Amino acid sequence: MDFDWEKFNHPFPAESQPEVQTRFDGFHVFSETYVTVGNDNHQIQAVILVPKTLGDTPCAIHVKWHGGGFATGAADFKWWHHAHHVRLALDSNAITVLPNYRLMPQHNGAEILSDVDAFWRWFHADFLTVMGQKGIPINVNQLLISGESAGGFLAVYSWLTQPEKTAVKALYLQYPMLFYYVREPGMFFDEDVSFEKANNHLNDRLAEIKKLKAEGTLQSVSSAPPPRQMTMAYCLSATKRWEELFDHDDIRAMLDKKKDIPATSPHIFIYHGDKDANVPIENTQTFVDRVAEKWPGMKDKIQFQTVKGQAHAGDYDENENAPDKVWLKHMLEGIKQAWLV
Repeated sequence: MDFDWEKFNHPFPAESQPEVQTRFDGFHVFSETYVTVGNDNHQIQAVILVPKTLGDTPCAIHVKWHGGGFATGAADFKWWHHAHHVRLALDSNAITVLPNYRLMPQHNGAEILSDVDAFWRWFHADFLTVMGQKGIPINVNQLLISGESAGGFLAVYSWLTQPEKTAVKALYLQYPMLFYYVREPGMFFDEDVSFEKANNHLNDRLAEIKKLKAEGTLQSVSSAPPPRQMTMAYCLSATKRWEELFDHDDIRAMLDKKKDIPATSPHIFIYHGDKDANVPIENTQTFVDRVAEKWPGMKDKIQFQTVKGQAHAGDYDENENAPDKVWLKHMLEGIKQAWLV
């Protein structure tokens, strides 16, 4: 009997919760195309959140890259936009920019990273104009770049590759996926999914993509609101074929190959759970150690918090003002001090 993968495509119960449905209510929300790609002239969007009540000074900027193992996720998927990011933006008079980017397995690492490069070209060439047309003053020297899980990869990639004019003051990385995504086959949404089942499903999907490419009818994908394509994130990692299909250096390799010092030296704030089975905390520690070894001046700019007992993600609704989240409150205060100078 064929395995029923469709049973994993039901909406998350959290999506219907009032606190999630209203997460963007404090903002004017609009989208802008930052690049057009592919034979299908696919437009990749950046979602922009502008606080409905702005302060008297030019707005700081927060660019946030979403996670999803590079296979799922969407800029406007409210549940994965952490509640504390909302409070951070509103408290800081900040505009939040949420870029989409192409996703696996329809696309590879070179295409994903080319989207990041295209975003930053658009940011410098057109973003200020867009904001100016809306009468919103911007302070380009107050730039925070963040990312959770796979989004952390794109945040670090942005730091390592962007020129000095991308004046990033702080990086905020939440359980970042910085190395190739590998996990052991096992539980997926409370069901044991074997290597064989995952590999068969991935092969079926890759055969379909190959056929569509040959016909010239494959549609580009740059937004997949979960649970759409979450099975692909699992199958790519559990079969250990993510690296093969990403087909590009990960952050570890980029660090090893980079000879020059990055153009900016931001403060880096990281937290990671010690029970993370998807993205091992040891990889993040390796990243921290490697940055400090390669560029000693960065050592004192890195704050790395181990979160006892926390698994991967699932912390979208947590409140930094809760008694057991004092560490998060202190981290956010540090981010604001580094970012808003």
